[in-house]
Amino acid sequence: MSLIEELYRKLPLQSIDEIQEILDGDHEDFIWKPKSNHYHPQESALQSIREVRSAIQEYPSKIMTKLCYIQLVTILEAYLGDRLKMLILQNNKRIANLLQHEKELKKEKTHLHTILLDPEYPVKRANEYLSNTTYHNLPKTIELYRIALGSDIGFPSATCGETLLKSVKKRHDLVHRNGFTATGYKLTITTPEIECLAENVELWITHIERTLACL
Repeated sequence: MSLIEELYRKLPLQSIDEIQEILDGDHEDFIWKPKSNHYHPQESALQSIREVRSAIQEYPSKIMTKLCYIQLVTILEAYLGDRLKMLILQNNKRIANLLQHEKELKKEKTHLHTILLDPEYPVKRANEYLSNTTYHNLPKTIELYRIALGSDIGFPSATCGETLLKSVKKRHDLVHRNGFTATGYKLTITTPEIECLAENVELWITHIERTLACL
């Protein structure tokens, strides 16, 4: 049984905020570590998308459509973050690219004695930065891939980009405004919207993987 199915069946959920807290878990002071040698972010993401599709078919309710919509954006965010960290943190040249060209990191001044006492400091700092980055800022994420990897993972089409950018804003309203926009409009999420978002998340992930295969 998938996580969203367990949430739907077992928990007396009162709001979307509670759902998101459970899905996100406790990420305080989190520093990324590889989950295992066999962990593949793209495979994990695509499997999770299949679970969302299955869940929405089995439990087609208003709360479930909101939950599934939120989860699809979360799946994309997790994929983007884990994929980038795996590619950067085991490659010194890519770490150097990030530290040298990312606008916040390149402003930092590090004393020589810091590196002498801790030769791993640059890698740790890169890990800390990447672990504290929010990957639902899609334009910033695309730029991070370009800076560190020299790869353009931009959206495969204007329609895909528009759908994904709108989904991030909708997710914010669902989670932080209980389904209302800043102007007070109540959002309604439909099953076709879930399928459209799932298709476009899959499309971008596939496009990214094809781009990264050329590295």
